[in-house]
Amino acid sequence: MKFSVDLTINKNRRLVWKAFDNPKNMKRWQPTLEAFEPQAGTPGQIGAISKLTYREDGRAITMYETITDRDEPNEFSGTYTTAGVVNQLRNRFVELNAQQTRWTLDADFRFTGVLALVAPLMKRSFVKRAQADMERFKAMVENQ
Repeated sequence: MKFSVDLTINKNRRLVWKAFDNPKNMKRWQPTLEAFEPQAGTPGQIGAISKLTYREDGRAITMYETITDRDEPNEFSGTYTTAGVVNQLRNRFVELNAQQTRWTLDADFRFTGVLALVAPLMKRSFVKRAQADMERFKAMVENQ
């Protein structure tokens, strides 16, 4: 399942990147994130692996992030794995002008087992979730 979402943030790209690249901010725009724990490599750099724990509907979901590309301040990409799902995310940041940045998220979810059967029915909810997270990030950055 693939989709893209984008939005314009009314801040310059360097400030947007700085906020995005700071793991301490993640809980502010991903409200179900409970823990972000580096596991291997240099945090934030290509090849680094981190464990992310989310609380969704009362249950813990553990996901592992492997950073696959980092081109500051243009792109941050990673592979996210959890039971039955491998998700590749590509975040691109384009400077529109001195005070605006376009953030584009390209997502490619691959499901196994039963999830592969129901995934097409869930696409809309995945897109809505990504949009909501991005809107929270935008509000956080614009209000700093």
